[in-house]
Amino acid sequence: ATSPWSGIGGAIILVACTAMVLATGRSGLLEALAGLGLAVLVFSRINFGPSAKLAWFGPLTFGVYLIHAMFLECIEAVAYHIGFGRTPALDLFNLVTTATLSVVACLALRRVPLLRGLLCP
Repeated sequence: ATSPWSGIGGAIILVACTAMVLATGRSGLLEALAGLGLAVLVFSRINFGPSAKLAWFGPLTFGVYLIHAMFLECIEAVAYHIGFGRTPALDLFNLVTTATLSVVACLALRRVPLLRGLLCP
């Protein structure tokens, strides 16, 4: 993705596939294509102003990757136990909550000297 046009194409794919998922229901193919569109958009040469402000997040990404599954599975288990099915609203709630808890956990674990180098440098 070396051209700003690839970013525009990625944005179009992301918006179109997300709209189709919301209109027709869950689809693994459409969700994967939306993720691909997002990746192309993010890695294009379009200059996003907030990207420099998010640079502090870089060292936390490996820790977030390792720990997010715990929060994701717990939230889904609780939601299904109390009667929520798989819906886009639950997915959105799960995304925001899992991301927030994962970052907060990594920031907390960075304070533990033994874990600092292993999980969140």
